[in-house]
Amino acid sequence: MVIESKLSERDFINATFVLLYSKRYIKITIAVFVLIFLVNIAGLIFNPVSSSYWQLFVLVGVLFVRPIIIYINVKRSFASNKRSGELVIYTFGNDYLSIKGESFSTELSWDKIYKVTQSKNWVFIWQNKGFANILSKQDIWEEQIDQLKVILQHHKVKNTL
Repeated sequence: MVIESKLSERDFINATFVLLYSKRYIKITIAVFVLIFLVNIAGLIFNPVSSSYWQLFVLVGVLFVRPIIIYINVKRSFASNKRSGELVIYTFGNDYLSIKGESFSTELSWDKIYKVTQSKNWVFIWQNKGFANILSKQDIWEEQIDQLKVILQHHKVKNTL
């Protein structure tokens, strides 16, 4: 099975945010910060004299400034790494996964694939805990996802397909 995929800058940014903010502990942390932020806002409204403004500044930084900084860094990363926007051809064979771009080529045996996960718009092929190849679901037919699931199960690769 062969799948061709090319990520635009927008795709790369969106997928990176999905990867960063889809982890359960990040969601819980953000929920706690939002709750503290709302409590601080309520404190400013109902008792402005005793409210601490420094907490509000820290929370604004975590909830608003941090995502902006991440966005800028990911945008720079895409611009500086030309491989990010290349057409990539994924060949899912019985014995290996071949990944070929315009400037690179690699073959991975299935035991070297850490796991395969999916989100609403993305399929992530994890080579280890920290690095994933990104496939847009727009580039994959539903039948191909079913075929990939069979291949992954056959080779006992963890997946959420």
